[in-house]
Amino acid sequence: MVVNPSTKAIQRMYILLPHQNLVIPELIGYLEKHQLEIINYECRRRAGKTIGSGRMEKAVDLTVGQRQKNKGMSWRPNGSRALSLLKVAELNGQWQQLWFPALAA
Repeated sequence: MVVNPSTKAIQRMYILLPHQNLVIPELIGYLEKHQLEIINYECRRRAGKTIGSGRMEKAVDLTVGQRQKNKGMSWRPNGSRALSLLKVAELNGQWQQLWFPALAA
C-alpha cells in the first residue's frame, strides 16, 4: 500500500503535536473537503506549468490596472469588473463580435 505524503505528514503531526490532536481531525476534514481546490505544485512543475501568479498579475496591471489608477479616479467593484471585461474583449479581438454580432458572423 502506498501512503501519500499528506497522510505521512498528518501522521507525523499526531506524534509531534500531541496537544493538537483535537484540531488535527478538523484539518483532515478541511483538506478532504477542499482537495480538488488545493494546487499540487509538484504535479504542475513536472508538467512544465508555472506556479507563481506574477505573470497574470502583471498582465492585469498592464491591461486594466493602469487605466483604473489614473489621477482622481475611483472605481466601484461592478464598474471595475465591467471595464475589465470590455478590455479583455478588446485584447482578444472580440470587440466586433461583442457589440455587432450580426456583422461578425
